[in-house]
Amino acid sequence: MSEKIKRTKAELLNALTSVLNAKRIYRDKAADFVLQFPETFPYLVSILYETENPIHIRAAWILELVCLKNPNLLVPQLDTFISHLQNIKNDSALRPVAKVCNMITGLHFSEKGKAAILTESQKTTMVEACFDWLIREEKTATQVYAMSALAMFSVEMGWIREDLAGIIQKDFNNKSPGYQSHAKMLLPKLSKK
Repeated sequence: MSEKIKRTKAELLNALTSVLNAKRIYRDKAADFVLQFPETFPYLVSILYETENPIHIRAAWILELVCLKNPNLLVPQLDTFISHLQNIKNDSALRPVAKVCNMITGLHFSEKGKAAILTESQKTTMVEACFDWLIREEKTATQVYAMSALAMFSVEMGWIREDLAGIIQKDFNNKSPGYQSHAKMLLPKLSKK
């Protein structure tokens, strides 16, 4: 490994370590570092999946902010990002990961993007992860992002509509007001063919 790569990785770890808590000021500073040095982005994605290391949670927070500002940075890393989705279990890391999945799905289906960026295999893996998050009783935000992504996928994969609507309807009364509000918005869209 070259000295420059070692130094870059060390600087990224330093930026992540400087995120003392979830306050936006700390997260923005680390995200700005990654945006300024985009060559660190692949390392950020790899740190995200070091789930035994508590810093992976900070990596998830930063990944979300970086993707909000420049989602195209994730495109070359999609295989790595998507193939490890099932490894994320921590609630604090899972919410931003689910949000990034929703963003990437939106980018894939957007008319502005005009380029389908997800392969069939990647779509299948993301759909499975989103359904798992709904079934596993994850936090509301994670489930809302999963529902939104699945609703977008249902345009292309019609079978998702019925399965997603069934899960939403079955769980509706036992869920939070945020979940119910989002579900009320999605259910009419899912009933259209």
